[in-house]
Order: sequence, then C-alpha cells, then structure tokens
Amino acid sequence: MELKKIAFMQSLLVTIVLCQTPYELLDQGKILLEQGDLNGAEESVKSALKIDNGLAEGHFILSQVYLTRNDLNACREHINRAIEIDQYNEDYRADFDKVNDVAKMMATGLKSLETGDHEKAIVTFELVIEKLPLYAAAPIYYIGVAVGREGDVREAANQFRKSLKINPGYERASSALINFTNRTFNEGNQYVRRGDYDGAIESYQLVLELDPLYYKAYFQLGVVNTKLGDYAAAIDNYRKSVNIEPNFSKGWFALGLGLQKNDQLEEGLEAFKKATEVDPTYAKAHSQMGTIYVILEDFNSAENAFNMAIQVDPSYARPYQNLGNIYVEHERFDEAINTLLTATALDDKSPKSWYFLSRAYNATDQCDEAREAALGALRTKKNYAPAQFELGTAEICLGNKTAALQAFEKARKDRSWRKSAEYEIDKIKNPHKYENVK
Repeated sequence: MELKKIAFMQSLLVTIVLCQTPYELLDQGKILLEQGDLNGAEESVKSALKIDNGLAEGHFILSQVYLTRNDLNACREHINRAIEIDQYNEDYRADFDKVNDVAKMMATGLKSLETGDHEKAIVTFELVIEKLPLYAAAPIYYIGVAVGREGDVREAANQFRKSLKINPGYERASSALINFTNRTFNEGNQYVRRGDYDGAIESYQLVLELDPLYYKAYFQLGVVNTKLGDYAAAIDNYRKSVNIEPNFSKGWFALGLGLQKNDQLEEGLEAFKKATEVDPTYAKAHSQMGTIYVILEDFNSAENAFNMAIQVDPSYARPYQNLGNIYVEHERFDEAINTLLTATALDDKSPKSWYFLSRAYNATDQCDEAREAALGALRTKKNYAPAQFELGTAEICLGNKTAALQAFEKARKDRSWRKSAEYEIDKIKNPHKYENVK
C-alpha cells in the first residue's frame, strides 16, 4: 500500500512539473487519437490514469485506441473498466454492445472467407465498417484478402493501403502488401525465364504500382530492355534502381554495361567505379573498368584495374585474359605467358585466352607451345580466324609448310584476316619474292 502511495506521488509530481492535469492529458489523448497518433494517444491517456486510475473517460479513450489497433480483447477490458466506474453511462454500454456485435460479425465474415464465399464476406466486412468505423482497419484488410483471392491484385493492394492509413502499425496489412508485391515480382522473373518479355514488363510495372520504391523491379525492367536491345530504356531503369538504392552494386554494374554498350564510356566508367565503391570485392566491375580503360588507351589504369580484379577474386579468368592481352600488345611476352597460362587453367573454353597465349609463344619462338595453344582455341571455336593465323605461324616455325597453308587458307575466309593470311600464303608459295626482304 505504501508503494502505491509513493508511485501516486511521483506521477503527481511529474504532472505538476509539466503543468498538466489528468483532464488536460485526457483532452490531449483525444486530439492525438483523432489525428491518428495511436502511440501518442495511448501514452497521454496512460499518464492520466497513473495519476487517477478511476477516470472512466480515460479507460474509454484507451478502449478506442485498442479498437483502432484491432485489439478487441484490450478494447473490451477497458470499456468494462469504464462501465464499472461509471455504471450509468449509456454511451459506454452502447459501445460495449457494438464491440460484441462486431466480434460476431467478424467471425461470420471470416467463415465466409474461409469457405470461399468472397462476396458474402465482403458484404459482412462492409457492415462492420459501417457499424464501428474506428475498427475499420481489420475489415478493410480482409476485404483486400477477398478481392485478392478473386485475382484483383491492384484492388487488394489498395485495400491494404487503406487499412494501413487507419492503423499504420497493422502488421497483417503491411505483410500482405509486401507479399503481394514480392509475388508479383517473382511472377515477372518467371516470365523472363520463359522469354515472355511483355508479361514480365506488365508484372514489373504492377510491382511499381504496388510499391514505387521497389528498386529491383526497375532493375529487372532494365534487364528486359537490354534483352530487347533498348539500351536507352535500360539505362533509364538502371538509373532509377540505384537512385532508390545507392548501395545496389549490381544495379551500378548493369548501368555501367548499358552505358558502355551505348558508347557512353566515361559515364560507364563512373558507374563501374560506384559498383566497386559499394562492393570493393566486385571483381567483374573492376575488370570492366579495365576494359573501358583499354578502349580509352589508358593502359596503366587498365592494368591496375585488371590486377585489382585478380586480387579480389583470383579464380576469375577474364581479367587474366585481358591483362595477358595488354602484355602481348606491349611485347611483355614472359609476363603474358605466365598470366595467360593462369587464364587458360581457370577457363580452358576461352578461345581468346588460347589465342593470346599462342601469339606470345610465337613471338618468343616457342613453336610447339604456340601450336598447342592455337589448337586449344580451335577446340572451342573451330573456325576462329585469329587462332588459325597463329597456328599457321607456328607450323611455319616448325617447318610444316603444308599445314601452315591449310591454316592460313582457313584464316583468309575471315574478312578481317584476309589480307594478313594472303600475305603469308604468298610468302610460302613464292619465297623468291621475299628473299631480299628483311
């Protein structure tokens, strides 16, 4: 009993300090409830009841707070307490009866929902809303469930949003909205896998109607745009995805690729840099930066980028291949051979890696190795003209003129290699023309 007195005095002292009486706190609670601030209303009314737990109106306001939160048990508890304190208040009794009626109506509506009678369920829930508007969040949510089961995703989502507007903390409505959005997004992904791009676009656009900040839907729209060759639209959608979520490294990488394909190299480079800032271990982004640096003829930066890609992921073959190419072009053949041997060990199906390796071996008069490397490329890509040319070069080195001619003949079928191949063929067939040529 003594402890209760001490608690009462402490609460009274707080109220005096704040210059608020219990009745002022109740009035404040009413205003906050009308404004939809359920937490503020609850806190204010509970502060009043700490001072005087015999305030019937305080318990009644709390019942309205819990009613709006869809907690019928807590609502009944506080209406009962209000009635106990003020036994002659007809308004309290009328509300108590309404709450009991609504509980029965909700049970009826839920049974209709479970048995698949969606129309009857919706009618019942609408009557609940009419009878007890403060409790509307729950029946509105179940109306959303009913129309969703009928296949109207847009209207279901609209009902869930209406429910959350009344009670922002209503987890069932927020979870349902998230689940509908995720399900629609996954349906879009399935359309992409089946090659139904129109269906995918429609699904992703619906996702963005349900949640305008669903950044992965913009990303997937960009993927579809890319598949359809619409790089401008892809770039726009990738930008939207990273604008919403700046830490989406995959979005920055895709944006970089789109810009690169659209010949916007400097902007593409910046996008790849963003990807590596977000995720320093993003080997593909480092490697792609190197590719752009090569195009821009900034070979030092390219070498650094490829080495960084190798550092963060030593098992990724592509940067070894590209770095090996730089070494070949700059006649750093020993480094090229070491690097390209790693590239082919990691990925023996890359004709370019074998081709660059063959070039390096031919340049250092390692003819047997050059032939084997060229054959490695041709095992993957039979009519690969660059490899045929290097094979021909290796065969000449080994003294196999017939084999060399066969390789050069195959190389000359490629327009890009025709002139070089025909020159080598002529050298074999007419050696006297080149006797004095150094």
